[in-house]
Amino acid sequence: MRWLRHAAVYWLVSIGLGAVFVYASFDKIAHPQDFARIVYRYRLAGPTAGLGVVPANALAVILPWL
Repeated sequence: MRWLRHAAVYWLVSIGLGAVFVYASFDKIAHPQDFARIVYRYRLAGPTAGLGVVPANALAVILPWL
């Protein structure tokens, strides 16, 4: 189990996980309207009295780029 602590394994896992996140964001970036509907339906940033659906739309546009 000592090989799990090797720096090369750490970097390979980090690069692999980063690649998964980048791959997962492609569709969300290409279709922000669909992603905004998903965010709205999950009530992650639901409608507010003053802002309406603006928080859900903002989250759907900004989140995939982060």
